[in-house]
This record gives sequence, C-alpha cells and structure tokens, in this order.
Amino acid sequence: MRRLLALTICFLLVTADLLAKTHDWQELEALNPGDSIKVTLKDGQNLNGEFRSVNTTILRMAVFTRSGFGSFREIERDKIRKVVKVNNANLPDPHKLLLTGAIIGGLAGGIAGGLNAPSHTPKEPGIFFGALGGGMAGMVGAGVVGIGIGVHRLAHLHTTIYEAK
Repeated sequence: MRRLLALTICFLLVTADLLAKTHDWQELEALNPGDSIKVTLKDGQNLNGEFRSVNTTILRMAVFTRSGFGSFREIERDKIRKVVKVNNANLPDPHKLLLTGAIIGGLAGGIAGGLNAPSHTPKEPGIFFGALGGGMAGMVGAGVVGIGIGVHRLAHLHTTIYEAK
C-alpha cells in the first residue's frame, strides 16, 4: 500500500511538472488586436488597455485611463513583469435559463405523472401535479447549473499570457 501511494505521488509530481504551462513571450502572438490586457511592469506600475501588436522586443498597446482612452504605448520586453488577458464573463441570461429548465422539467414531470397514474383513475391530476413538480425541479436544477456556469466563468476572468522569469 505504501509503495502504491509513493508511486502515485511521484507520478502526480512528474505529471504536474510536465503539464505546467509556460508563459513565454511568443504566446503574446496568439492575442488578437483589441483584446483587453493588463500589463504589470517591473517597477510595479499596472497598465490596462487593448493589445495592438508585438514583436521580439516590444509590446504595443492602447492604454486606458479613468476617463477613457489615454494613449498608445510601446513597452520594452525587459520592463514587463507580467501580461494578463482579461476575458469577458459572457454570463447566460438567467431568465432564459430558468424558463428553459421549467419547461423541460414540466414536460418530463407531466409525462411521468401521466404514465404513473393508475389505469382506473383519470390521468389529468397526475399529469398536472407531475408537470408542476417537474417544472419546479427543472427550474431549481437550471438555477444550480446557471450558478455553476457563472462561478466557473467569473473564476477564469484573467489568463496569464506572459510572465518574466
């Protein structure tokens, strides 16, 4: 048992080291002009703006100020500590999500209620209460899924593209 645990830990350490993402300067070439970025300089200054272009030694960006657009800047590679891409959250519309969950749950509950009603009684109450219960369950389920989507997207708002070594 100890040997298996030791092998598992060694495997995880080696795998984590192999899968560790490097943040090289060449990865900046994958950015599209207009992507929102945040640049941290080695002197501690933070710049927010839009990516314009990059070459082997210089990053060009449009810098924003509190009042809006500020200026274009060319920043030398050796002055940059970190470049982070700011992603848009694109959260789903909660009304559509809940309505869709209620409709799907209501249909499933209505069908299940109608199928499970005894053959000697009318099926309408089973269909009604099944649809009502299914609709509520579908709405709650869709709400949970929506919260999960929101948390996931909000947790991944920033992606490190480059980090100086």
